[in-house]
Amino acid sequence: MNILNLKKSDRLTIAIILIVLNFAIGIVSKIPLLELIANPSSFNEMPWFYISAGLTYIFSWVLAFAGIFLIGKEAWEAMQRRMKKRVQKSYNKHIGKHVKKHMKNISHSFDRDRK
Repeated sequence: MNILNLKKSDRLTIAIILIVLNFAIGIVSKIPLLELIANPSSFNEMPWFYISAGLTYIFSWVLAFAGIFLIGKEAWEAMQRRMKKRVQKSYNKHIGKHVKKHMKNISHSFDRDRK
């Protein structure tokens, strides 16, 4: 079974699962690595524990790249467009009105200074 011959919806589902697994595995495997940074001498006691944690962290990134590959260029661009629209809408709702109000006050003050 070739995974690239699946329907787009199935590929998207698999890609989302891979990316969620990436976050879960990445966070869990990062904990021993942070412990190693805090206590470097513990590497001598359990070297394979830290080596396996590092390899697991790298594997989580492989899962992320596989998920991104499965999403495909079209879906990636569609998600970017959707996020851009959401960010623009949120900006206009929360910040844009304040900027417009501020710019209006500035233009009025320039008009008063000219007179």
